Amino acid sequence: MESGHSNTHLLRSEEWLDPQNQDLKSSMERVYKYHPGLKEWLKGWIKKHDKCNYTPAQHNEYKMDCSTVRN
Repeated sequence: MESGHSNTHLLRSEEWLDPQNQDLKSSMERVYKYHPGLKEWLKGWIKKHDKCNYTPAQHNEYKMDCSTVRN
């Protein structure tokens, strides 16, 4: 099954979750305050999907294919 979502940045590294970064990523800390457990869930999601294949689609979007990856 394929699905799409706009603004699908490539999340290949937990570095993206670092609230110490002084760019757009740092705003995630505010989100974590209102959604307990989200940061750990995202870390798990990144780890689980690390072996998937990512190909550029349009602009900053990527197509993710995990059909060859076992959970």
